[in-house]
Amino acid sequence: MMAEMNEADRKGLHHFINTLTAQAYSDPLSALEACWQAALTHVRDQSLKNAVYKAALEWCGQKDRETFPADVEYFIQNWQAMPGLRGYVDRQLDKTAESEELARLRAENARLTEALTPSGGTKAAYWDEFHISYEQRVESDDDDDDDAWETVSIPVPWTVVKEIMAAIHARAALAPAKCCTTNDGAAA
Repeated sequence: MMAEMNEADRKGLHHFINTLTAQAYSDPLSALEACWQAALTHVRDQSLKNAVYKAALEWCGQKDRETFPADVEYFIQNWQAMPGLRGYVDRQLDKTAESEELARLRAENARLTEALTPSGGTKAAYWDEFHISYEQRVESDDDDDDDAWETVSIPVPWTVVKEIMAAIHARAALAPAKCCTTNDGAAA
């Protein structure tokens, strides 16, 4: 990676590392925060570089003539100064943010669907997780009228858990999972 960096970036990185090292000895939490901020800045910079490059390709693709690598380079060098070119980059950044949010929502939806769909995995996860408890009187052998009480805990049957999952699917307006219903549509 160091071989790919230009001299200014390399000097900046060395200065950052030296500053961070000195700071780590005096205040480790601040050093950790600085590391975190540097990592976020790097990710943002990479996202911006990617968006600028994609915007340059889009801009070049809309030309009525053949385009050349110099056209891409022109865009990359001048996009900040020209509002029309900046619009291309803004649209690319919006697309990136939307696709990241869409990917996050899809992953969350997959996790929720898996958690609410009866299967071997959810059965293993929820097995013996839910109980109904009640107090029961235990008669003692001696002649005292003081009977003891004990708490009895009964596990909720898996069929009831599946019915609850089907009800949650219905409440959330999701199509019931195939394994939640029988052929006639009733909860299994």
